[in-house]
Amino acid sequence: RGERVGDESRTQSAVLASLANEVANTTQDAARVAQHANAASLKTRDLLHQVDQVMSEINGLRAMDDEKAERQENEEEFDVSQVHEASQDAQRLLNKFRSAVK
Repeated sequence: RGERVGDESRTQSAVLASLANEVANTTQDAARVAQHANAASLKTRDLLHQVDQVMSEINGLRAMDDEKAERQENEEEFDVSQVHEASQDAQRLLNKFRSAVK
């Protein structure tokens, strides 16, 4: 009977040691997974920051392009009005010249 109790005790100790080993391995696996998740989170945060920077640059370029287009429109309007004024001035001078010649 003493031997059987000793055997059972050794068996239970071996089972407990095996379970403790499995818990330790699982804990190590969980720690590795947590490290990978943390690294992935940091990488994702870095990539999002880079995306924000690129989007900011794109928006800046769009704003510059819009300003350039607006300036060109204003210049074109200015050019057209200058041509119109010059045409009117020329017509007035021509009319004066005709009146003087008559």
